[in-house]
Amino acid sequence: MSSGCGSEVFVFPGAGSFGSDCQELLRSGRLVKYPGRFGRDGPAASFDALVRACAEQVAAARPVLVGHSFGAYVAYAVAGVLEAAGADVERLVVVGAVAPARHSVAPESISDTGAYLERVAPGLVEGEWRDVVVETAAEDMKLLSEFRGEDHPVVRCPVLAAHGREDPLTTADGVAAWAEVTTGGFARREFPGGHSDLLTAPDLLTPR
Repeated sequence: MSSGCGSEVFVFPGAGSFGSDCQELLRSGRLVKYPGRFGRDGPAASFDALVRACAEQVAAARPVLVGHSFGAYVAYAVAGVLEAAGADVERLVVVGAVAPARHSVAPESISDTGAYLERVAPGLVEGEWRDVVVETAAEDMKLLSEFRGEDHPVVRCPVLAAHGREDPLTTADGVAAWAEVTTGGFARREFPGGHSDLLTAPDLLTPR
């Protein structure tokens, strides 16, 4: 999977994810490691602290930022931080997420995270690591509940928004509204499948 421009790709995974569902993306990119995972200190104390910790990991000229679901909002906020510091972001790719203005955190995503994840992506959370993933996802969703799109600037970089046709968390209109957060151009891609199926699409990062 190529970014289509030769720039370094940074991958921001979804809530509870340690990156295993993003392996196809990681063939040509680098995983952004959220605080509290992989022994990196403790969990972030706030959404803003999470964004700052992630922005520090993006050390590249004209990076491509790719965020899935929860990670889409983190990547968008990081793009704003980087641009405010004078950096140029090649492209922001948001996957499986409606635009910030349409975003809300479902109460059950925190109160019953396991059931919520199973509804959003059936079969994704299984095996011996299930409890760890569910607990981590619940903490991520608490952080995301602090996110307010209006608190973050319009970015200069182009935005590509992709979603699955059967994704219960997105609508075509909600995804198309990402056009409102950028002055750099916008494209929307729709793929077959649900919330996470498109992560393995070979042309995910390529606008059409």
